[in-house]
Amino acid sequence: MDKTKTIAEIRRLSLLYASGKPPANSKYRNERKKRAKQSRRISYAAYIVSDRWKAFRLRILKKRGNKCEECAARTGLEVHHLTYERLGHEKASDVKVLCGFHHSLVDEKHMRKSGYAFLAGD
Repeated sequence: MDKTKTIAEIRRLSLLYASGKPPANSKYRNERKKRAKQSRRISYAAYIVSDRWKAFRLRILKKRGNKCEECAARTGLEVHHLTYERLGHEKASDVKVLCGFHHSLVDEKHMRKSGYAFLAGD
C-alpha cells in the first residue's frame, strides 16, 4: 500500500510540475528562487567600471581621508573588497582603502590562502 501511495504522489507531483504550478514548499520553488537571485548578480568586471561603483569608491575614499588604511600613503589608492557577498550593494565595512603596494600584499596573501600561490609568483 505504501508503494501505491508513492506512485500516486509521484503522479500528482508530475501533473503539478507539468502545469507549471509546483507544490508550495517544493524544491522546485527553492531552485527557481536561487536561479533568479543568481541572474540578478552582476559580474565583478562589469560592476567595477559602473557609475555606481565609481560613486561608491569616491565616497569611501573621502570618508576614509584619501589615504591608505595601512600606511597613510596618499597616492595610488585602491578600494579593496573584504567580501563580495553584497557586490553592487556594499556597505562601507565591506571595503578597505589601500595603496597599490598593500593591495598587492593582501591579494597575494589571499591567493596563497586559497591555493592559488602559483599565480603570486611561486
